[in-house]
Amino acid sequence: MRFAVTLFVTPLDTYMSTSSPMSHIFRTTRASLALGIALLTQSAAIADAQSASPGQAVARVPLASDITLDIPGNSRLAGMAEGIDSVRARLRTMGLDTPDAPLRWEQFVLSDVDQVWFIASSPRESNHAEQPLLLVARRDSVRGVVALRVIPQNQSAFDKRHARDDGIVRTSLAAQRNRRQVLALHAGNGKVRFVGADANDAWVVVDDPSTLRPAPLLLHYRFDAAGYLIDVRRATTGSTVHAVLWGPP
Repeated sequence: MRFAVTLFVTPLDTYMSTSSPMSHIFRTTRASLALGIALLTQSAAIADAQSASPGQAVARVPLASDITLDIPGNSRLAGMAEGIDSVRARLRTMGLDTPDAPLRWEQFVLSDVDQVWFIASSPRESNHAEQPLLLVARRDSVRGVVALRVIPQNQSAFDKRHARDDGIVRTSLAAQRNRRQVLALHAGNGKVRFVGADANDAWVVVDDPSTLRPAPLLLHYRFDAAGYLIDVRRATTGSTVHAVLWGPP
């Protein structure tokens, strides 16, 4: 087992106000500051989710019969869905349960059981496709995927697309704060492919500056209730996957 430790350095003084919670944590110099150190977790080969090119068989990713799906925000889809039928119904509404049109995602491995799938768009036509989103998946070696969490890139647009029947609109100020903070942290640090956030977490996909050829790098930030950063995890992409969500095994 091999681990890599990476120090991610970001200049802060050009955009961090002295009154923000982030500046209180990180303010040690005016020129630059180490954002965080995270262990690069080990990569794991996924037997049922291998990369597929045109003409090859599409992988099937099994979903457990008691799978849960967590969707943030204020849409009619928001909240926790439990059980394969309820979960697949919501995935279908988002264009993510389409056996005849495989999904294409870039796969990041955070641990032996946790993966993150970056989906640039659903396979539907453009006027029906979702914005880019992440699916955070927890897998069991026998039962398949036991939990999914949706992270939209634009939570407001997602909520409007799947508006509540009662017309009530709510916005998470904590989610907006976390999104603004990570956007500021990555300003001028290369191409940002994705930024999504909720009240506790922010997820960023960027081009890895340490590679000669562009390669996606995932950064997962965790915040406390006051907006202070408490943890950072990072992972490079393991593979590009063409697959359909299938279940139960």
